[in-house]
Amino acid sequence: MRVDGGEDWPRRRVLSALNAAVQPRKVSWDPDDALSAIVTLPTGRQFALSLCEPLRLAENAATDDELRGWFEVAVRDWHPILPWAEIRDRLRWSLEPAAREGPDLVSVRISPQLQAIVVETEPDDARIRYVTTAEANQWAATRAEVFAAAARGSSRLLSAATVVVDEPVAGHVTLYFEAPSEWKASLLLAPTLRSIVSPHLGWPVLAIAPARDFLLVFSESSASFLTERLGEVVHREFNAAGYPLTREVLKRSDDGVAAIGAFGP
Repeated sequence: MRVDGGEDWPRRRVLSALNAAVQPRKVSWDPDDALSAIVTLPTGRQFALSLCEPLRLAENAATDDELRGWFEVAVRDWHPILPWAEIRDRLRWSLEPAAREGPDLVSVRISPQLQAIVVETEPDDARIRYVTTAEANQWAATRAEVFAAAARGSSRLLSAATVVVDEPVAGHVTLYFEAPSEWKASLLLAPTLRSIVSPHLGWPVLAIAPARDFLLVFSESSASFLTERLGEVVHREFNAAGYPLTREVLKRSDDGVAAIGAFGP
């Protein structure tokens, strides 16, 4: 649901509500494109908190009190840094805009417009927090071990998703996933993607992910036919999203994710 106020309306509402929540709690935060908050607690602990959930709430007509309440709970209830044996099963890869920055995040740049960031999630996915190098160092885990744990978490998420294959258009097939909205685009990063999509599309595959909650996958052989028809979809979803990602056309292969082109602004 969108209330008149322009494409930036959900972001401005979240910023306003969360700023109001911060003041009485004496918690400092530094927004980055209204997509995350760099939160510093009175203890001095700093963490990067994803604003995906409050943006979703704002788009679905949440009140300012509900938005403030979300942030207050997120800050109050966040646990101390857990030991590696407990934290590793909470890690996942999250597909994020390349411009998203924070306090030395554990991330990999994958295209001009995108990066993959290791995130920690609560069991109910209500809060998503970006993992920093300082935290990884406290776990005494290597970068490879952190990446491997995030990969396993992404594969578990993909295994729980439902594959939906669209009706072919002139013989060209596309598919998408029914999954929690905040993770749909990030499914492109799952190491097990090949086994799920190759029976329908072959491998490698191409995809568009204009927003966090939008991922459409198609065959390389359909590139010319579909890309001519998908530009309008990409621009519409990117411009309307509370959490936009990229206008790029992405290729997913055994080498990972890479951009092979982009729709203009």
